[in-house]
Amino acid sequence: MGPRKGDAHPSAQECQQVERCSINMSAQQAQETPLAAAAVERLPEGARVEARYPVLVLTTEGTVQGETWQLTSHTAFVRCQQPLRVYDITNLSITVSERESVLADAEVVWSNRYGPDDHITPRGMIVRFTNISARDRHRLHRVLVKHYQKKLESQSDVARHTSG
Repeated sequence: MGPRKGDAHPSAQECQQVERCSINMSAQQAQETPLAAAAVERLPEGARVEARYPVLVLTTEGTVQGETWQLTSHTAFVRCQQPLRVYDITNLSITVSERESVLADAEVVWSNRYGPDDHITPRGMIVRFTNISARDRHRLHRVLVKHYQKKLESQSDVARHTSG
């Protein structure tokens, strides 16, 4: 079940159905790789990872180039010099490997267009994915699993070094 024609956003129920489908597909594929299977089991709802991937934001005035800084299954922080306005609707392409991209429709939910561009409030925007295919949601989920696993391993290394 996808967004109905004329709806700007999928319903919460539709988002949950897509998310469950994505997790199930990842779990099936992860059976071949034990490390990935462990990560899928530990990926909590709302997991946020720091990940840098090139982004092309398509607007009516052309394209804006940027880079993801943070990703969740529903949002991305896109660092760019020309962020869009809050509530703007856009299409974006996140290049997650040499041969794969995640394509999504998105709405800008936060934007730093005019404020300082520093480490506290970097120039960019947060977008919420409003329409994303099952295949691209699966790709995004694989990226999240990969980075979340690295995050867990890093935290585990820090804990071992501080306790011993």
